[in-house]
Amino acid sequence: MDAILGALALGDIEDHFPPSDMRWKDADSKNLLRHVKSLM
Repeated sequence: MDAILGALALGDIEDHFPPSDMRWKDADSKNLLRHVKSLM
């Protein structure tokens, strides 16, 4: 995901899914990847 976001000049994974935001704690990585793919 970091590579995709970086290639799109959209920052990195922590910009989109900050570890301090509890809604991302234990999130399914498939859902995170779906979100990143939707940005492409």
